[in-house]
Amino acid sequence: DLDDVAQPAVPVYDAEVIVCGEVLEHLSNPGYVLARLKRQYAGVPVVITVPNAYSDVGRKHILKGVENVNIDHVNWYSPTTLRVLLTRAGYRIAELYYYGGNGPTADGLVVVTE
Repeated sequence: DLDDVAQPAVPVYDAEVIVCGEVLEHLSNPGYVLARLKRQYAGVPVVITVPNAYSDVGRKHILKGVENVNIDHVNWYSPTTLRVLLTRAGYRIAELYYYGGNGPTADGLVVVTE
């Protein structure tokens, strides 16, 4: 219910870091969630992981004429689209990493915001 505007706000705790691991690609309105986190946890870095839109695995499926995507996913992220989303919510990417492979064609992205 994170992106449901009818739900109460995210509870505020004394947090040093927020981890959103494999969450954003499931949300109908990820910008709303990020902006809400930014307001409620000002100054707290957020670590985000998402599948990489440009992964080798995805490319291999596309070459076979199949878009292989998790049935629960509604978004694809590249480093650029993730940066734009985070910027719109008031964040800046402090660090960018890849997981499950090498560089831009790895399986996923990891960002640390500030």
